[in-house]
Formats: sequence, structure tokens, C-alpha cells
Amino acid sequence: MGDFTSVTPHIIARESLIILENELVLAGLVHRDYTKEFQKVGSTVSVRKPVSMTAASVSDTVNEVTPTESSV
Repeated sequence: MGDFTSVTPHIIARESLIILENELVLAGLVHRDYTKEFQKVGSTVSVRKPVSMTAASVSDTVNEVTPTESSV
């Protein structure tokens, strides 16, 4: 077995942080050009959620569905 006396929690935490930063993908994909504009307007940002539709059984009649939007 190897000598693990030189491995400290600080070294483990530092290496773990490097691995975590390399694994994070979403943060690099977020468009951040308008970040300062949102900070000036207010403290909250409203985001609309996409409308969710439910499929029905196939039939010869057409059923109208009125989508309703909601926000987060």
C-alpha cells in the first residue's frame, strides 16, 4: 500500500473542486450579456413556462384546446 499520510482534507477538497468545475457544463452555456440590465430593473425576473399539452385518444372529431401560460 502507498503512503497516504501526506493527503490532507485541504488537498482532497482542492482536487474535488477542480474536478467539479470541469464537470459543470450549464454555467458555460448560459447567455450572460444582459446580466447588468436585469440587475438595474429590479430584484426579480419573471420567466414564462412552456404550455403543457396532454394527448388524447385518436378520434374523428377535433377537440379545441385553449393553452394557458403560467409564469414562475
